[in-house]
Amino acid sequence: SFGPQRTSETRMGLLILGKPLTWEESQQHHTYVKEQGIEQFIAIYNQYKDVENSEFYWGDEVEYFVCKMDEESKTARLP
Repeated sequence: SFGPQRTSETRMGLLILGKPLTWEESQQHHTYVKEQGIEQFIAIYNQYKDVENSEFYWGDEVEYFVCKMDEESKTARLP
């Protein structure tokens, strides 16, 4: 494997304590979750940006989309 070694700390966990929030209950946490998601993305990107030819593991996902940025109106749209 050419990429960084996986450890138990890099795996997602299963919710076994508590219960999921309803949509309405979750709205009060929207800003925090959004900010944390951005911070996590940047940290993971910086950690792996120079890795080449790494093997994929079961459960790995690669998601992306193409958008057109309008600098004048500061918006992003699907082409």
